[in-house]
Formats: sequence, C-alpha cells, structure tokens
Amino acid sequence: MLQKILRFLDYIIKGSYKAGGNKHIFTDQELYEEYNLTDEEINIIESVIKEADLKK
Repeated sequence: MLQKILRFLDYIIKGSYKAGGNKHIFTDQELYEEYNLTDEEINIIESVIKEADLKK
C-alpha cells in the first residue's frame, strides 16, 4: 500500500510543475516582480540570504 501512495504523490507532484526545457535563469528582480513581493519582503530576503557563488 505504501508504494501506491508514494507513486501517487510522485504523480501529483510531476503534474504540478512544468517539465524541464526552461533554460532561462531568473534574476532576483524578475522573481520579486513575478511574485509581487513588497519592499519589506524583499528587504527581509536580502538581509537573510547570502549571495550565491554561481561560478562553475
């Protein structure tokens, strides 16, 4: 029974998100605008989250 539940949850999750193929890397500003964050919310994020080193 547990396997059926896990497979069902996997099925639900996969159906909820767009499948790959999106090569665009979103900037912080684009995400702030997409989710309509207020200046207060943005300030909280900026004060808590450190800048990621994306160099490969």
